[in-house]
Amino acid sequence: MLDGDGAPLGTGALDIVCVDGETSRVSLDEDGRFLGPECSASACLRLLHPRVAQPQAWEVEAGGWTGQWRGAWAPRLDARVLDEHGVPIAAAQALVRVEPGDGLLRAGTDADGHFSLAVAAPSPCDRCMATCPERDPEGVMHLLVQSPGHAPFSQELRPSELGGEAREIVLGPPADPLRGRVVDADGRAFAARTRVLALGVDRALETHAARVEEDGSFSMSSLGEGLYELRAVRDGIELATARGRGGEELVLSSERVASIERVELEILDPEGSPCVGVRIDGGPFAGARSDARGRVVGLGVVPETYTLRLSGQEGQGGGAVELDLSDPEGSGAVKADLEWRCR
Repeated sequence: MLDGDGAPLGTGALDIVCVDGETSRVSLDEDGRFLGPECSASACLRLLHPRVAQPQAWEVEAGGWTGQWRGAWAPRLDARVLDEHGVPIAAAQALVRVEPGDGLLRAGTDADGHFSLAVAAPSPCDRCMATCPERDPEGVMHLLVQSPGHAPFSQELRPSELGGEAREIVLGPPADPLRGRVVDADGRAFAARTRVLALGVDRALETHAARVEEDGSFSMSSLGEGLYELRAVRDGIELATARGRGGEELVLSSERVASIERVELEILDPEGSPCVGVRIDGGPFAGARSDARGRVVGLGVVPETYTLRLSGQEGQGGGAVELDLSDPEGSGAVKADLEWRCR
């Protein structure tokens, strides 16, 4: 495998996809060579590299596995991020998504406000794809640049517009903060472990998050002009949604209530002995570890079925289990036992 200059591509990987759908991923060695399983029929090669793009579909017939394939240097996005007074902004975050696809490229600005990203387009369509996603032949990229204390910048670009001198990106002053409260069906504040997430409607990739305070209030800053979709989330459960703009004050009112005051979960092995030091992620426990009796406690819990991920003290024995709290008896303390092979 060769790079854009015809030299061996000593990093990266390939997906070898047989026409029957079987896929194997192999790494390139320092000489650009790879060794992978041969398909019984034809196969397709798809390059995975941050700086080198695949210019065309690479399709190999059965028995034709010796050869050279040459990539092309991905176009680079070079930019300098400034505030409205022309002062460089350090540690600004740049995100790029190339359509089609959900993968994100990320970069941060240096002390001079500069960042550089190689933007490789997704692999071309080939015969091994069940369906070929519709693609603009020119390609489309979504760019977002954000920094605390500034309004975000968003732009749609095409690869043909990249290269040359670094472009200047100016982050203007932010819109006023968006404030509000999150309350339950009884009008009481949702506080601990509740967050409000915001997605920009007018700017692709723009997201924000705010912690909800003990009185149920939240404040979201560094916003731009335009509309945001808001979600109040607690322990992975969506509580309420709304739409709003910077400068507004909203009430996100949920139909849910954190009616379970206390959940005590006891984790035992198949012999009935406590599992000590087990880490639990998910639901109302979020990073808690079981004590000497194998117990963890969650407070103020919304009735729901939660997926918990468990791992031992050294990260061994990971697994996912479900905890059904959707129909508790009463609203006080709930005790539950969970059997898990922790040894």
